[in-house]
Amino acid sequence: PEVASRARRNAMLAQQTATIGTTFAFDGKMLFLNKNIGNQVLTVDVGGVSYRVEIVLTKNIAPNEPPPLQFCNLLFRKLLRILKLEPIGRQYFNPRLAVNVPAHGLQIWPGYFTSIIPTDRGTALNADVAHKIIRTQSVWEYMDYLWQSGLDERQIEAEVVGQSVLTKYNNRNYRVDGIDWDKTPNNTFPTADGDEVSFVEYYTSQYKQKILFASKQPLLVVRRKTKSKEKPEEIIYLVPELCLMTGLTDEMKSNFTLMNDVAVHTRVAPAQRVKEWNQLINQVKNEPEAKKALTEWNAEVQGAAEIKASVVPRQPIILAQGRKVDSGPRCDWSGAYRDNKIAANVDLKYWIIAYPGKIAPEVENFLANLQKISSQLGFNVAAPKQIVLDSDNTNAFLSKITPLAKPPLQLIFYVLPGTKGDRYAILKTAFSDMRVPSQCVLLKTIKKNLSVVSKIAQQMCAKINGKLWKPEARLANTMIVGMDVCHDTAPGGRKSVVGFCATMDESFTEYYSREIIQNASKKEIVETLDVVLSEALKEYYKKRKTIPTNIIILRDGVGDGMLDAVHKLEVQKCREAIQAIPSELGLPPKLSFVVVKKRIHTRLILKKSDNTYDNPPPGTLVDTDVTTPNWYDFFLVSQSVNQGTVNPTHYHVIYDETSISSSQLQMLMFQLCHLYYNWAGTIRVPAPCQYAHKLAFQIGSFIHKRVPEELHHCLHYL
Repeated sequence: PEVASRARRNAMLAQQTATIGTTFAFDGKMLFLNKNIGNQVLTVDVGGVSYRVEIVLTKNIAPNEPPPLQFCNLLFRKLLRILKLEPIGRQYFNPRLAVNVPAHGLQIWPGYFTSIIPTDRGTALNADVAHKIIRTQSVWEYMDYLWQSGLDERQIEAEVVGQSVLTKYNNRNYRVDGIDWDKTPNNTFPTADGDEVSFVEYYTSQYKQKILFASKQPLLVVRRKTKSKEKPEEIIYLVPELCLMTGLTDEMKSNFTLMNDVAVHTRVAPAQRVKEWNQLINQVKNEPEAKKALTEWNAEVQGAAEIKASVVPRQPIILAQGRKVDSGPRCDWSGAYRDNKIAANVDLKYWIIAYPGKIAPEVENFLANLQKISSQLGFNVAAPKQIVLDSDNTNAFLSKITPLAKPPLQLIFYVLPGTKGDRYAILKTAFSDMRVPSQCVLLKTIKKNLSVVSKIAQQMCAKINGKLWKPEARLANTMIVGMDVCHDTAPGGRKSVVGFCATMDESFTEYYSREIIQNASKKEIVETLDVVLSEALKEYYKKRKTIPTNIIILRDGVGDGMLDAVHKLEVQKCREAIQAIPSELGLPPKLSFVVVKKRIHTRLILKKSDNTYDNPPPGTLVDTDVTTPNWYDFFLVSQSVNQGTVNPTHYHVIYDETSISSSQLQMLMFQLCHLYYNWAGTIRVPAPCQYAHKLAFQIGSFIHKRVPEELHHCLHYL
């Protein structure tokens, strides 16, 4: 019969050492041996059932051939297990070196991410330092806390479902898919022998774990896909009391003290990171059992690769009257407005500010500061129409504001006394329906210093299409498109939301922004890309009276496993949109499609002449050695960090028919990292990608539907 369990398949092969030997690597389907045994048909008896195991030789790997990546990953995972590291997901952690943060009820487990990858230099180990944050609070304690706080079953589910939990008894990581309120640990389930046993009895006998609140707590539901055709999904029930919460809640993330205390252990400086890498390699080389495992395969693990890098020239920022401002060695121009004004102003003549009457003095003080700051910026802000509310009631506010939300209104500004449930989502949805850009700011924020008021003023200006700064012109008549995918958080569905932001001007600071809501659950491929790109091209022609010479698509949110699918489907959709352009409008644009990956584990560390280590400067570029064979790709460090190790961004060019050179493209990517108006400095990804992420996140997290056409030409989501 078919055996779906990989663990059981491993156990069955382990009984056949007389045939296959003691040295083998097995992933549940593919078997690697250090000797040729030809084709074999074996019979294995397990629990009175006879199984037929067929081994078919598919390839002999010559000594001069690179080893298969699958084999290398299996071997290195074995080495990590020999070092007694615990696998959680794709990472391995050492709970014996856990750091307690008792003030916040947390434990931090140190560990590593490892993956064997192909590079231009050969097969390489991609390793990075990792940390797992474990809450000392069990899931049951967390659920009980929520219950005592007045939440009902539906609200508790909203807090728990989707969370990652860790079992106390075997350190397994699971994602919670649901809560079965009708079951408790006193319920029974069938064992492999056909007997019925309760969860209480099972965990007592199997793991010596006593369940204290057996009758009070429901069971967590985990759904897992299997490879079995008869049973494509299995349901696993977990006891909340025996599971620990992992990660941080939004409330925890907003706790400045907590985040600082955690960062002490998780923000690893370059020198410490190199030290921990070397510790891992030395452990592998010196642990007797690990050395034996390597010797059996005639394998070795070498140290970190030293490579050459170049630095893209610093990019100036253009402000009012074409004045150039040097972005500086850290690519930070936050102080530039002391002596300069914004690049291009849009007067804010018609706007509304609304607030509860009890905070009137604070709002008046903010408005005075706003006038002072906006004048310095060169942003002309007229006095707003003030809506003073009798109470902090959202519905009362909306009833007052709705009749006023019509042209020529440019902006609605709402001051929230505090956070309250889903009020932000309600307001953002209502403002979107009113077809007016909006700004929601907490009272505690407007009470801060003038630098914060300046950032609010800049954000207001950007939302009504003012240009805070511009880059030096590099590529004429080029449209840049940023794309990213988020998932809708609304109950009852996990639709994919795509943010699509296309530049409309020479300075890459004006956008046509569209959201694409895909009904398929967690759909990553954008199936209607041709339709939206065609609309963007129409808007470009309407504004510029020409079509672009080049279109560069910057696609965020794609992993290595999706490159072929994106190349096959999304690139084709773009080409279809280009081919549909009427010939009388001119020659069709040339297309370049670049996948932008920021969630990577490759690190670039600067080794100085005195053998000390530091972060590389912004603009550091690597396009050889550690890049991918058979593709054109490069790594770019675009920002500077004050703590920890900087993250490079990986750019993967999967299609290109333009005449733009590699150095021009690299310069352009660095330049675009300077153009995100929420930060007077460089960011990790090009601004069109970041805007696309902001748009997709706002739709998926708060609005949950398409926005009116009137908002397509402004950064309403900033």
